Amino acid sequence: MRQFNHMFDIAFNVVSDFAEPMDCVKAEPHLIREALLMRIAGLTDNELSEALGHCDTYEGSIDP
Repeated sequence: MRQFNHMFDIAFNVVSDFAEPMDCVKAEPHLIREALLMRIAGLTDNELSEALGHCDTYEGSIDP
C-alpha cells in the first residue's frame, strides 16, 4: 500500500521582549509552545485547512 508523507506549516504569533525571533525561541521556548498549542486548540475543523500551509509531499513514511 502506498503512503505519502505530507509536511505542513502553521502560522501563530508570540509577543515577547525580543527583537529577534530566534532569541525568543532560545530564551523562552515555553512561550512558543504555549502559543502554538493555543493556536491549534482554538481551530475548528473548517479553520484548520485555512490555517495550514502545505510545504512538501513525498511517497514513503518516516519511522517513529
